[in-house]
Amino acid sequence: MPEVPRETKAPAPVRNQAPTIAKRTARQPRVLPSPVTQLLHAMLEQGIYKVLSIRHLSQILSIGANVIVAGDFNARHSQWNVGNQNESGRILHRFIKNRIELKLIAPNVPTKVDFYKNVYSTLDLAIFKNIPFNYNINVLNELSSDHFPVIIELDTDISNLKLPQQLLTNWEDFRYLLQTKPLPPLNLSNPADADSALSNVVEAMQEALRNSSKPKFL
Repeated sequence: MPEVPRETKAPAPVRNQAPTIAKRTARQPRVLPSPVTQLLHAMLEQGIYKVLSIRHLSQILSIGANVIVAGDFNARHSQWNVGNQNESGRILHRFIKNRIELKLIAPNVPTKVDFYKNVYSTLDLAIFKNIPFNYNINVLNELSSDHFPVIIELDTDISNLKLPQQLLTNWEDFRYLLQTKPLPPLNLSNPADADSALSNVVEAMQEALRNSSKPKFL
């Protein structure tokens, strides 16, 4: 005959046993260290009067919450170009000025040279949409084109972000990380010890803030 399985009983709880508490670890803020990167190659068509099309530019900027658009805008304006303005420059300047989430990035040197007319222009620009990082822009005197290469470098180190709204902080993690730091001594005998203790507290708060924060992306 098949063996009948015996009934098993749960072990009786042990009295006066302290409950086991799992070790708590700080949670990472629910935000990616950088936004999803999407590369798009597009050409901005000029309008009927051969000026910058804001409708097409808006379509490109609408592909995501965090966007960088860069290239030859053929837009001249006194805000970024030495010399004459054109209609595309005035249109682009008004468009950027009225959008708080946009920032125009332009080098401080020309990016195009007309060797026949001896005219220098800054036409190669970038538009940042909700990009919190600090940046560095350089123009290289290389290649054989009348447009010089423009290099934009982003500093993705969050400790260099200056504005609080550029960071997303998990304050629960901040408090937990701060609690892991030793408390300053209470019996401070002289001003030098007080200054040292205060510096340690400030350093601990800054470190906890860095480790519980991420760049803020929409």
